[in-house]
Amino acid sequence: MVSIIVPVYQERNLNQFLKQFENLKGEFEIIIVSGDKQNYNTLSFELFRCKKGRAAQMNYGVKHAKFDIIWFLHADSKIEKNSILKIENFLKTNLLGAFKIKFDNDKFLMKICAFMSNLRLKLGGIAFGDQGMFMKKEIFYTLGGFREIEIMEDYDFSLRAKKKWFKFTNTNGTIMTSSRRFVSNGIIKTMIKMQLCRLMFKLGVKQEKIIRFYNANS
Repeated sequence: MVSIIVPVYQERNLNQFLKQFENLKGEFEIIIVSGDKQNYNTLSFELFRCKKGRAAQMNYGVKHAKFDIIWFLHADSKIEKNSILKIENFLKTNLLGAFKIKFDNDKFLMKICAFMSNLRLKLGGIAFGDQGMFMKKEIFYTLGGFREIEIMEDYDFSLRAKKKWFKFTNTNGTIMTSSRRFVSNGIIKTMIKMQLCRLMFKLGVKQEKIIRFYNANS
């Protein structure tokens, strides 16, 4: 039994995203947490509203989760039909998990990007939000939840987990995510920019400066 938490903000394709859950195996609930006042067609799934901010929205979703296992998904993710079963089996012997990422683009550079993300997860224990982070609620609260910062809350969570000797590991499952930002802003340029943002974050650069740099010319 898994609570799936989906933060949204001015999301245009939510209905399309939700349709994939019609074929999902296992017992689950979907908690959609909106940071705006937009009217969404959420099919039969529950919609909550709170203040804007992905971290705040995900924390809010956890508070309303009925099940012990929580799974964070971005609204542009495409998942496998047996993902719930993989998560439940995985957490029998592991504490923190995420999926191997694949982009909806077969360009060589996007394959390199996916390879690097998966290698970082496998060797470094670092997961990002687009990899579908999941864990038990108890572990989430033990690690302090998401720090309500404006950017890189997923990276921050992974780093804090490692400091407490927790580590994300990958399932044998895959999650597909959008390559839209990479394609529209330039694949190499976006890859370099993301690496620099992570470095800036680790060096303690102020959030405002990281956000300005991240959004520049995008």
